[in-house]
Amino acid sequence: GVKDHHRSVHWQHGLLLDNGLHGRALLTMEGNHITVTVRAAYPHNLLARLTEDIRAYVEDFWQGLEVRVMVPCAERCPDDRPGQGVFDTEALINVKAGRGTEISCSSCFKGHDIDSLMLDVVTRPLNTQERLVEAVAAVMSEQFTPMLQLAYATHDELTKQSQHIRELADVIDLRYRELMNALDDPARDGPRLITVQREPGTVLEPGWTHVRIRITLWCEHSRRPLHLLDNDPTVGVYVITVPKDWLIKAAPLLTAISRVLRSVLPLTGLLDVALPDSAKTWTAISDQLGDAEKTIEGLATATKPDASTEDATVVVSRHGTGHELDEASIRRLHQIVKEQDPGFGGLQRVNDRGRYRWIHPQYLTSYQQGG
Repeated sequence: GVKDHHRSVHWQHGLLLDNGLHGRALLTMEGNHITVTVRAAYPHNLLARLTEDIRAYVEDFWQGLEVRVMVPCAERCPDDRPGQGVFDTEALINVKAGRGTEISCSSCFKGHDIDSLMLDVVTRPLNTQERLVEAVAAVMSEQFTPMLQLAYATHDELTKQSQHIRELADVIDLRYRELMNALDDPARDGPRLITVQREPGTVLEPGWTHVRIRITLWCEHSRRPLHLLDNDPTVGVYVITVPKDWLIKAAPLLTAISRVLRSVLPLTGLLDVALPDSAKTWTAISDQLGDAEKTIEGLATATKPDASTEDATVVVSRHGTGHELDEASIRRLHQIVKEQDPGFGGLQRVNDRGRYRWIHPQYLTSYQQGG
């Protein structure tokens, strides 16, 4: 029934979703319970996306209706009946906050590790600050570096879609979505996918208190720079002078955005059959982003904070150490670009399931009713 809907099977209280490289999911509804079952090489990503989307849909459509996310006990709980014992995720979080590590099931009466139960669950952070720190820290972590390197080393293997490659693709996609969602509030006023390169200094711009930067806007649908989509090197590209201390403050966030884009480029390049020499194109873009990251990181580490740049050094940590990392950096970038180009290079803002996206006009039909 995939190619011919007349031969497909439909039912009232169920839905089967095929997400290609990222696996399949079965959604069933009984009474006021929605059960989501996922099969994938790395199920965490697809399950997290569906859980988050269902919560958003319900809370947006039925305002005031409480959504409770439950996780099942072990697969045999009890008597080979999966899901007979369930745990409220809010209760698990509260036990964990009280330094508890296990919780007992009311059906099988066994103790279960809380971290294992919560492995696939998306929980809402306490605030947007916490969410942003978590997302940036995950992208900047040592564990993410080999994934980024492997994504390029195994590009030729991507078409084989082995379980290992599928899992790698899912982890990368999860990190990308986490960072995008963490910047959801600023997306109301401008795009999130903005990369920055430092331009070489000139006689008039010695780079002592100010530096010249090159700003590039990207489409949040295709994950491609605008100048590539328009085949015009000037579209969505701006060269401007900014205070050095601001660039240092913004370094962690700018580096994280660039880094996560570099990680998704091999997957995007694989699927982008419309572009000639696709592999060469995304490899060249990746090299530029890598050089930009090194330059920005070098500037931040080489500059010692003084009275004017005391808040410049930012330590990104899940535990919140160091100076605050907030949305001010991306909002300031919006202001800078607006001064040069109020239309953001022609990017169009669309509402996608309650969230804003800034996309190239050629993808508008994908977000229109029935598109």
